[in-house]
Amino acid sequence: MKYKITLLSLIIIFFSILNSSSLYSKIKTNIVVFVGNEIITNFEIKNKILTSLMLAKVELNQKNIDSYKKQALNSLIDLKLKKKELSKYNFRAEDSEVNKYINSISSNNVIEFKNNFSNNDLSFSLFVEEIKIELKWRKLIYEIFKERVRSTEKSVEKELDEIIKKQSQIVEYKVSEIEIELQKDEKEIDQIEKIKKFINQIGFENTALKYSSSSSAEQKGDLGWVKENALSKPVHEIIKGLEIGAVSKPIKKLNKITFLKLVDKKKISIDSKNKEKIKNDLIAAKENDLFILYSSSYLSRLKNNTLIEYK
Repeated sequence: MKYKITLLSLIIIFFSILNSSSLYSKIKTNIVVFVGNEIITNFEIKNKILTSLMLAKVELNQKNIDSYKKQALNSLIDLKLKKKELSKYNFRAEDSEVNKYINSISSNNVIEFKNNFSNNDLSFSLFVEEIKIELKWRKLIYEIFKERVRSTEKSVEKELDEIIKKQSQIVEYKVSEIEIELQKDEKEIDQIEKIKKFINQIGFENTALKYSSSSSAEQKGDLGWVKENALSKPVHEIIKGLEIGAVSKPIKKLNKITFLKLVDKKKISIDSKNKEKIKNDLIAAKENDLFILYSSSYLSRLKNNTLIEYK
């Protein structure tokens, strides 16, 4: 990866962006990072931090801002990489798709949702632009890997038929996650212990918000309800062994460590009436897992081939 950065430069960047007498003070817009031919400004970083904390309903104070700086910058770098790659294609994010997403996260109270941006001196247009990029990125990934994704439906149909033969119920787990990328300049055990300490001090959800590298971070790690058959066998074994409210031991995969929390669980009866719905839910869950896998791999490749310069 072609990074040019030092700890000192990061400190200078962030203090110049956010150390002011007011969280909402007007600042001069300067370029902070070049991502290929895309740029990230100090205004975008400030807006990203405060928007994420506002959406997560976390108090907007300097302590919370400081803890979210690095994650916000990394998130914007990923966004610019996606935007740069999408410029090669002609994917569109329809207004109906954007509105559906905004309705879902605002509980259909769009006016109040927009007012929150205005009242906190935040850019709603930047937020909408981010939604559009993510929607188009999902279309790109599915287009590139569509044949592998489509094979999911046949495997799910077979799985479901076998479940019905053996049992009449399926278990659903409500799961949250914290994912951290291991840093080469710090011992693995120290990074794991640091996350455990944060979980004990500020709770799982706030730790996910502030330190997780996963796209679920802005939802405080919430993955929603996941059917047992949508989980890989190793993960299923870990989840089903947890008590409600418990956190798993760290799970290592490549250069990442994941902590899982079992929030709740329930059993759903399977019959001819709901078989189709359960099948579609399983397909959607498995397709989403594949999307995350292929998206992460593709984005990693873009990072390794893009010059990222910190001014």
